[in-house]
Amino acid sequence: MEPLRTYFGCALNDPPIDFIERFSRFKDKFRELSWIKVLDFCAPLPGEQCSRLSNVAIYKNDIIDGVSTAHALVFDVSHPTSGGGFELGFGAKGLNVPTYMGCIKDAKPSSLLLGAAEYEKHIFIEYYEEDINELFEKIREWLSTVHTAQQFVDALDS
Repeated sequence: MEPLRTYFGCALNDPPIDFIERFSRFKDKFRELSWIKVLDFCAPLPGEQCSRLSNVAIYKNDIIDGVSTAHALVFDVSHPTSGGGFELGFGAKGLNVPTYMGCIKDAKPSSLLLGAAEYEKHIFIEYYEEDINELFEKIREWLSTVHTAQQFVDALDS
């Protein structure tokens, strides 16, 4: 049984450091599940950009090896991100990858993201009070459903 390749994304440039740390802990919980393969975006060290890698290396990691190969996308859209928006558009609409977006209750995500969640049947948004870790169980259950569907598709293809 192939693990569910799941790409996780969030804003990196402007959110508070504790946001990135919480998101990292959130991803780590999914790493503990044997049936999920976490696909990592190019993450800077706290306080720096991804300048240690070339633009092409970042693109290849995030899009070619990440979003393009993912069975599911999980994003925190509480903070604006042009790279994350590109990843979401490419994966969620361009490749029809099932997508779950978490957002802190007081944030104002882009109307484009909200419209996608209303219009597309495979794109969802859920709000949380203070920390995306509040959504862990709901997202784990959703990913389990996506994994079951992916196994069925894989069986049909073989």
